[in-house]
Amino acid sequence: MVSGISVQRLLKPVSNLTPLTCRPIPKPMVSMRKLGIEHEPEYSFINNIWGPVELELRLHDAKNVTPDPALPARLVLAGQTEKRLLKIKATDPGKGFSFRLSYKQMIGPPLDQLPTEVDYYPPFPAWFAISNQPGV
Repeated sequence: MVSGISVQRLLKPVSNLTPLTCRPIPKPMVSMRKLGIEHEPEYSFINNIWGPVELELRLHDAKNVTPDPALPARLVLAGQTEKRLLKIKATDPGKGFSFRLSYKQMIGPPLDQLPTEVDYYPPFPAWFAISNQPGV
């Protein structure tokens, strides 16, 4: 009993409600945050997956900007980490600047060679002939 009201009466189920099913919104593989100050923005990238991700950063329509590191650039971001990867400054601080930043992502770090313990096959049947000569 709470203040003379039975708790059981307060918790009575409501019969005219219909259940609502909501699908969770999937997290993007990589997210970006703008940090720093307005005239020297910095960009932090968040890898939301458990494995490494390779990022390719590019500037478009850049006017009076100096990126650090120089762009385009490819960088690897470890799994489940956030890292400041880019800082942009005005080449001439007395003038304004503008740019558009884009990035592409690819799962895994780049490899110089394929692993030797894995066999790789073309994506078609083995009986399919590969030739440079027509009709062969």
